[in-house]
Amino acid sequence: MDAASSNRILLAAMQIFGEDPAHTGPGIQRYNDVCVGPGDVAVAAGVGGAAGSFDAIVASRDAAEGVWTAAEGPFTGDGEQLADGCA
Repeated sequence: MDAASSNRILLAAMQIFGEDPAHTGPGIQRYNDVCVGPGDVAVAAGVGGAAGSFDAIVASRDAAEGVWTAAEGPFTGDGEQLADGCA
């Protein structure tokens, strides 16, 4: 088995046994980037909603608890708001 095949198997296992996302609802909910900060807190940034009315979505994950939490903020407004990455 080559490295690419074993990576696909690992990704499949992660999806099967994955964690519940912080964002759900109608339309798409897609995280575009994940960064890890101090204290092993992961932050994911992306987009949610339907075409023409996308809103940015941000979630954080505490490594000790293993639970994703949706961030609160002014991520909505006229037009589309997108979050392509985090730093």
